[in-house]
Amino acid sequence: MINRFSLKYAKLVAKECYRGYRIARLKSMNGDTIRYWQELRTFSHSIQQDIHGKNVRTLRPFDRHRCIYVHVPKTGGQSISTSLFGSCTGRDCTVAEYKQIFGERAFKDYFKFIFVRNPWDRLVSIYHFHRNGCIKAQFQRWGAKHLSQYQDFESFVSGFITPESIYEHQILVPQHEYLCDEAGTLAVDFVGYHENRAVDYTQVRQKLGNIGTDMNHLNKSKRLGYSHYYTEETREIVARAYRKDIELFGY
Repeated sequence: MINRFSLKYAKLVAKECYRGYRIARLKSMNGDTIRYWQELRTFSHSIQQDIHGKNVRTLRPFDRHRCIYVHVPKTGGQSISTSLFGSCTGRDCTVAEYKQIFGERAFKDYFKFIFVRNPWDRLVSIYHFHRNGCIKAQFQRWGAKHLSQYQDFESFVSGFITPESIYEHQILVPQHEYLCDEAGTLAVDFVGYHENRAVDYTQVRQKLGNIGTDMNHLNKSKRLGYSHYYTEETREIVARAYRKDIELFGY
């Protein structure tokens, strides 16, 4: 069901992916971490918030609907999760990590899908997410350390973004790292596009038996289109840094 690009070509490009990131993520998943995520498979999705008012995440809908949604940061994942499942599901885990959490059999049988976003647009979203006060403390610390020295988006891209620096923080990591397994092979059944999310979301709903509701657009931005933030130079910098995403997803 992968759309907009050839599966054969996608596999060839995917095998060139930077394996070090995925391997490092897998090694960091010790027994306690895996057990934590496995427990979320049985956690009731009827509980929306904890005692501190924070959203509670659960993997239970994945087993109920025999699917795995691989959420890439800043691709509209909260809207997709709440619209499909009625709650926030596990986020920021890679396909390789989900394989460990669910085991070989379930991972093979479940419908695995992901939504991706134009890399230039996504980087603008990431920048404003940090500038406008992100929620997670780890993101706040990173933003305070790295963004405070840059006057605006243009200087941030020119001064910080390189093919190496985007691996310094999880939110900047290229999207292809989320959908390739530990061997560098494409491991999802459907790739949806943020730019075509209404149509692609409907396809996912139909595949899962028309569960959930129409797409609810949460945290919708009112800023200008992403192209307004780029010069020819900064556009090329991002193109070099996210080259594999651009090639793999046809941007």
